[in-house]
Amino acid sequence: MARPFPRATRWVRRAFIGAFTVVVLTGIGLFITYRPGSSGLSRALIITHLVAVAIAAQAVVASGVLALMGPGRADHTARRVLGLVVSVLGLVVSLITGSLLGWDQLALFAVTSGDDIRGYRWVFGNTVDFVLIDSSVIEVDTVQRLLTVHVVSALVVVAAAVAVARTGRPNEGAHRGEDAHRE
Repeated sequence: MARPFPRATRWVRRAFIGAFTVVVLTGIGLFITYRPGSSGLSRALIITHLVAVAIAAQAVVASGVLALMGPGRADHTARRVLGLVVSVLGLVVSLITGSLLGWDQLALFAVTSGDDIRGYRWVFGNTVDFVLIDSSVIEVDTVQRLLTVHVVSALVVVAAAVAVARTGRPNEGAHRGEDAHRE
């Protein structure tokens, strides 16, 4: 049975893949180069990352709506709804943790001349004692957990979106082969 709105489904899939690719690339760039209050590359990465996240979020919702409108058995519809719920929850968790990751200042164990701390590589070292985010003192372990949850929740969104897109889709090659043998 043909899916309704095949062009829209393809467009949404391409928008999600493109936006998520930009999210990953800018996320890696921010992990390496983020500096609070900076302009230039870091600021451009932040803006690009936020725009790509907005596009990916809209694509996830559109994909879920299109999948729910598609034909299929009741068990496929239940899987689609579950996949959509998991996608949206993962997206919300990713948005919340991402908004909490922007650090303002770092309290260093020892000050060294000429060092420039950028990004989040310091999270996995022992040079930072604690972090200031919006005038609140945050332990490095907490920032490490936030960063981990942020990355894992983004991966959950992708896995759930792929599962929703694949649910109920027939194996086209197998059906073509069966039809050819029947004729």
